[in-house]
Amino acid sequence: MSRYPVATAVAAPLAGSPFNRITYRPMTLAGLLLNTTGFALLATRGGFSLVAIGATIVLLGAGDAAFQSPNNSRVTGSVPRDRRGIAGSLNLFSATSAWCRVRPTP
Repeated sequence: MSRYPVATAVAAPLAGSPFNRITYRPMTLAGLLLNTTGFALLATRGGFSLVAIGATIVLLGAGDAAFQSPNNSRVTGSVPRDRRGIAGSLNLFSATSAWCRVRPTP
């Protein structure tokens, strides 16, 4: 279970570094392609070994980090300076709520 956050923690600074020199689009696209590849591997392969599942989770974590770093910076950088706190909060709220699921009570 710790593979995803570790991969994200390692890949996020690596993804953020080129973003500071170039535009956000290549890193965002690379992250989305890594995530697409990871999800396709999980969806199409049956009978995974634990090592293959772990490697796919690392791929998903790296893809998420490669997407999130430039995307978060782009979102908060596109609003006026006095509204960046609100934009960052809404950005984090939307990302966090996407991972949560509300279960209705029976």
